[in-house]
Amino acid sequence: MISKRNTIIFGNGLGMALDNEYFLLESGLKTIWNTSDNLTEDHKRLIRTALPDPNCEYPKSEEMLADIQLAIFASQILKVIEKGKEEWLSEKSRGLIPAFKKYVHQVGMYFQAGNHELPKKFTYPLSQYLKKTRSHIGVLNYDDLLYNALISTNILNGYYGTLIDGYSNCEFNPKSLDKYRKYDLGFFLNLHGSPLFVGNRKVYGKEKKNLEANDESHIVLTHSKYKQNIILQSEILSEYWRRLEEALNESEKLVLFGYSGKDDHLNILICTHFKQKEISVIEWDDGDDLSLRENYWGRQLDREMKNNVMRMSDILGFTDWEKI
Repeated sequence: MISKRNTIIFGNGLGMALDNEYFLLESGLKTIWNTSDNLTEDHKRLIRTALPDPNCEYPKSEEMLADIQLAIFASQILKVIEKGKEEWLSEKSRGLIPAFKKYVHQVGMYFQAGNHELPKKFTYPLSQYLKKTRSHIGVLNYDDLLYNALISTNILNGYYGTLIDGYSNCEFNPKSLDKYRKYDLGFFLNLHGSPLFVGNRKVYGKEKKNLEANDESHIVLTHSKYKQNIILQSEILSEYWRRLEEALNESEKLVLFGYSGKDDHLNILICTHFKQKEISVIEWDDGDDLSLRENYWGRQLDREMKNNVMRMSDILGFTDWEKI
């Protein structure tokens, strides 16, 4: 087994360090709300009634999606209860589930369509570090910034690279994650899914341009308290989270990079599987006192975080992976 293997989890701060406005979640939610052909005015009215402020024009954050997700769960249960009997849901309500799934899929595709690239000054030292340590990578974003960067450096190169994601010939097979582990390959885990995951397939290359809004995608875009439920509904994402536990158990250290700390399901997993090992946080410096941030992370991860939080004006300037 590779020595000094770590796990690095990247949050949305990675994209926002590149383009703060474009990679803001609200930007994607707003753009697709105003341009999607999959959301009718009836669907929009239904969604607005589930927002904390019914006068709000569109959902602006994951937190605002809580009641919408609850309504969808309830609708799914009612559809199971019906079983060909009298219908309990109206036609408008029945159409909300696929419409909202397609909306979420299009929001994910928004973050794939910006033609942004991570700077080589950031990706090259990271790639060298991964080649040396075979450390694991987890991403919480819907964009393909890191994925494309690691393809360009052959870190992600099928089963000839350094990391594996379980896809073979465009189809997901969890057995592949075990088959090639004997070569000490690390994991690349899209922990909240990707708009490119459709059914059991992954869309590559030029096919991405023709990918239409799909309700069979695997994307976790909802209030934090419901994310675990969405993950459990997806075979692919459930497998990735099981593999994250495996990655944490064999890692010496965990690095949280550009992560807000607001995903309770992730924090609980870290507290459960990484109790006695070191955690480092690398985040954007917004001017808050360092001690306040250390206290914040201490509460999120249930541990002492003094001297384990690094704040930078530009996190893409971080290159010293050997010293994390």
